[in-house]
Amino acid sequence: MSVSPEDAEDLAAEVAQAYAQAELGVFGRLAQFIGTGLGLDSWSADRRNAAGPLRRALGTLLSDLFKRGRKAVDKAAAEAERRGVAQADGELGALSSDLPPPSGVHAKRGAGKIGDDLGKVESAIIDQSMTIYQRVITEVATLVEAGTHSRLSAAGRALARFADAGITGFTDKAGRKWELATYVEMAVRTHVANVMVDAHTDRIQSAGVNLVMVSDAPYECEKCKPWEGKILEIGGPKGAHEVTVKKVGGSGSITVRVAGSLAEARAAGLFHPNCRHSVTAYLPGVSRKPEKPDTKGVTYKDTQRLRQIERTARKWDRRRAVALTDEERAQADAKFKEWRKKAREHAAKTGLPRKTNRERHDATR
Repeated sequence: MSVSPEDAEDLAAEVAQAYAQAELGVFGRLAQFIGTGLGLDSWSADRRNAAGPLRRALGTLLSDLFKRGRKAVDKAAAEAERRGVAQADGELGALSSDLPPPSGVHAKRGAGKIGDDLGKVESAIIDQSMTIYQRVITEVATLVEAGTHSRLSAAGRALARFADAGITGFTDKAGRKWELATYVEMAVRTHVANVMVDAHTDRIQSAGVNLVMVSDAPYECEKCKPWEGKILEIGGPKGAHEVTVKKVGGSGSITVRVAGSLAEARAAGLFHPNCRHSVTAYLPGVSRKPEKPDTKGVTYKDTQRLRQIERTARKWDRRRAVALTDEERAQADAKFKEWRKKAREHAAKTGLPRKTNRERHDATR
């Protein structure tokens, strides 16, 4: 058995889906408000005066989705701690028989960190939505005044452009910017995975085991590759060093060469978002070096191509939500289906698992 951030993917999915639905619902509301009264000369003034009602409408729309997301967070964090402990007990075998039940401290701490992140996301969704609304009105008025577009075509063009980008501006600790759906999934998966790993390592430490071994995962990136198959010390010093530990199930001690500390490896990139590596308790005299899985020629680049296809499909899903005419909606729907087909074909060609929830938002206008 082992514990990996990949094991947290299903736990993060429900949370991420609630916020992805929120984004699509926002664009649907923006299109409704922008599309109202397009044939009137007073359209610009009327739409600016409707900013207050729009903000209230968005608040009503998003309230239930945000509540659902928060409930899913508590559930995911508790399940992550349970899995981390269960996996540790499976690795420890008889060594875990006298250990106390988990305290819940990791779940509580993890849920708090996720909640802090989501609070920022929720505020940003409203603020960015209102900014998009005002910019669309200004852009439409400018194009109509210049005589280059009708109000309908100008509004469609502006909404499509903002829908392509999505609600963005979410920055992680490394300074990378993410779109809403991807950021929420990344943030939740990262925190939930940390809960799982921390619960796992605390559990094995309470049994007197202070070493873990990193798996040899498929599709590894350059950040993780240096740690593959290496033994790490929980709470130990940085850098390669030797430790002397008792053999498990036998007499005497053994000297083990470790590559550094688990904290050091994590700080260097191990368990980054979408990481597929895992750690397992290292039991001297029992544990064996992990084998390299057969990826059948699939590369890390192949996985990133699938992520790009998923993002593009979501873009056309947003385009459907902001379409002001039946023709625009039909075109967006055709593109959406085209990119979902590409995802299906890429998954079939490479053997990668297809995550259909990443290709759509599953919300209606």
